[in-house]
Amino acid sequence: MFPSKSYNVDGRLRWAPSTNMPRWASRLTLVVEDVRVERLQDITTAGAIAEGVIDDEWREWREDAANIGMPEGSRIEDERDVFAKQWNTKSGAHAWDGPGSWEANPLVAVLTFRVERANIDALRKAGVTDNG
Repeated sequence: MFPSKSYNVDGRLRWAPSTNMPRWASRLTLVVEDVRVERLQDITTAGAIAEGVIDDEWREWREDAANIGMPEGSRIEDERDVFAKQWNTKSGAHAWDGPGSWEANPLVAVLTFRVERANIDALRKAGVTDNG
């Protein structure tokens, strides 16, 4: 049974963002496996890929660009370059603003987690999660 605020005035179920969903409705659980602090620019290529800034279209472009002759002195962006641009875009830094937060190289919290396709309470009952 859904609470009354979950319905539109016409009686149909109303869409709600996942942050407002009841706990019992969760289908995915993120289990934190590691937490550490490091400098932003210490991110690895694998870390940049794991952040999700690289897509199949970019991979195809990069493969094509690597197969053609590049002018002397030019270079193909790597995954870390793409991540740095995305980071500055998200932090509000633009070319006309001067250096962005990528250049400032702040300390960041790095979380590594795995995705479990199950409700968190079901995982706890099964003993899959080991924290609280």
